[in-house]
Amino acid sequence: MELKNWKISLLDIGNNEIDELIQNTQLNVSQACNYLEWIPFETLVMGKYIGSGGFSSIYSAVWMEGPRWNLDDSTQEWARAGPTSVALKRLDNSLNILSSYVDQIKVHHECIQLASFVETFGITKDSTSNYMIVMKYYETGNLYQYLDRHNWILSWKDIIDMLRGIAKSLEKIHIKGKFHKNLHGGNLLVDEKVVTDTRVSDVGLYGPCYYETNQIYGVVPFIAPEVLRGENYTAASDIYSFGIIMNTFATGKRPWYNRAHNINLAKDICDGERPKFRRIYQVFIRN
Repeated sequence: MELKNWKISLLDIGNNEIDELIQNTQLNVSQACNYLEWIPFETLVMGKYIGSGGFSSIYSAVWMEGPRWNLDDSTQEWARAGPTSVALKRLDNSLNILSSYVDQIKVHHECIQLASFVETFGITKDSTSNYMIVMKYYETGNLYQYLDRHNWILSWKDIIDMLRGIAKSLEKIHIKGKFHKNLHGGNLLVDEKVVTDTRVSDVGLYGPCYYETNQIYGVVPFIAPEVLRGENYTAASDIYSFGIIMNTFATGKRPWYNRAHNINLAKDICDGERPKFRRIYQVFIRN
């Protein structure tokens, strides 16, 4: 099914490659919300500032129109959901966004079609001409925020179910030859109502969007030693990050919470240092 019932103005988007990306996702749509759309900034009511990473900032907002959910068989028009809470990932200095970063957004979209990653509705541009990725909003926040509110106490059943969901998502993208490249506790979003339905965010998105660089980006405790040495990301790199997440669940502590996340820690990781992980937990999780 092709979404032929609206047109996009390139003048509004301001970037040929983003325009092409959005339009390509709208071809042969099989169900609602498995495509991207251009979302006019004036249809968004800004909420609060949530936080920032190295090259982006996150805000809450309400998308007044909401995504298209249901197809009217008689008119072949998609009905919108109405006011919808969303998260906006503002790409810093993205007025001149690189082609390589648009490619990252393309890979990101392809991955969320395969597994349980955070839904992405589309792209907008704020009043400063910076692009923003519009995603589903998780009020509970990320894994750390959830665990902080619950004193880092979870049942083993919930832990295993959450880990299983994350592992299945990674498996599906790895089969397609794609990798997350930035997996850590801050990129795991939790639904308070269904804790075990933990979603992985920012799949395939990393580094700055406005200049090319060979530098390594990410949260040091979760970066695989081979990546720290300058090798390319692989499925094994994601699995290393997943192992550190397992350690976080098992110990109830952030990895390397007692050390600065700097070059010295990176060197020690490359030399084989790992967070402490009681053997009984290893046996329990494996079984």
